[in-house]
Amino acid sequence: KPSPVLAFQSELVYSSASFHGTFVYVGDIGSGNVVTQTTVTDLEYSRLSLSGGLRITARSNKLHPYVSVGVAAQAFLSIESNVYQITQINTSVEEEEFELATSNTSFAAWAAAGIKWNITGKKAIFLDVNYEVSNIADTGICSALAPRVGFMF
Repeated sequence: KPSPVLAFQSELVYSSASFHGTFVYVGDIGSGNVVTQTTVTDLEYSRLSLSGGLRITARSNKLHPYVSVGVAAQAFLSIESNVYQITQINTSVEEEEFELATSNTSFAAWAAAGIKWNITGKKAIFLDVNYEVSNIADTGICSALAPRVGFMF
């Protein structure tokens, strides 16, 4: 007699990511002065996350769809970040370059939805989509949407 289950879950997750983006802002700041700001951001990292949260599973005889939410403590194994910014007001140009990340640890909140297939006993394979919001740097928040495949034991 399958029934839904509410359970505590914990995970040890390795992840890596790469982001490269350019943002251009153009605006009139009055008196005929036009500002153009171009920001190029590069971020690459790999990390380990220890997370915990709640999972609600809809039971069936074969597939077990679930949703889960939780928090995570993260340790970055490697992190490389660079922000290059050019600000131009009329003919005056200012260039800045700085690192985005200054810490090797952070915290995150996440939510996931997926399906679990039982293999044998308590062992299973899962496929889910995970949305995470984490504080990667002292200056900002990073959000990610990622498919995950894993093994439960």
